Amino acid sequence: MKYFFKTLLTICFIIWRCYKHSYATQWYDPTSYDNHFNITFAPVFLIPLGDFEDLFSEGYGGLISLNYISSDKSNNLFSFRTGYIRLNAKEETEEGYPSGVYDGYIIPFLINYEYRFSIFTYLDIAPTISAGISLNKSAYDDKSKTISGGLPTGYTPDKEKPVMKFEPMALAGLNLLYILTFEDSIFIKIEYGSIYEQNADIFFGLLSIGYEKRF
Repeated sequence: MKYFFKTLLTICFIIWRCYKHSYATQWYDPTSYDNHFNITFAPVFLIPLGDFEDLFSEGYGGLISLNYISSDKSNNLFSFRTGYIRLNAKEETEEGYPSGVYDGYIIPFLINYEYRFSIFTYLDIAPTISAGISLNKSAYDDKSKTISGGLPTGYTPDKEKPVMKFEPMALAGLNLLYILTFEDSIFIKIEYGSIYEQNADIFFGLLSIGYEKRF
């Protein structure tokens, strides 16, 4: 977790440094003062990192966010994010043995904060952080009863034993937005994520390419 918190601190520092030099011109429209909400849709691709990579090859799915902009010309954006990410399990270990792990999924429930500022007329960049919980499901072959005292017991593994848990989840990254109109944008978001587990933390990367609609 210490690497993740270092990433969070770095992004918070970037937000603080950019605060006095930013101006959210894309939020300004004299006919739309009351438009403080938007919604985003994005397909996502998950890249397992570290020990997580030994179990799963990749993940894919989609995320939806309901966003709130506090006021006109505000750089601050708050949102609730959820969705579904399917995990593809590796069938074999690096040594060629069956992995005993099966496909799973992640359903996040996150509160997100972005600080947006313009770098060109129609291009914005936004450091972003998210935190909350996720519902994580996986399955594995339980081999705990097959060996006792270093010797085989004769028991066969329990096949596809399901595991489902709510666990803390956090993300940090950067969002690059291209402003099409006052109400429409497209974006690419790159994030580094962590799910806290009792035995070992899970680390991964997320790539999102999506559409944002303000209403």
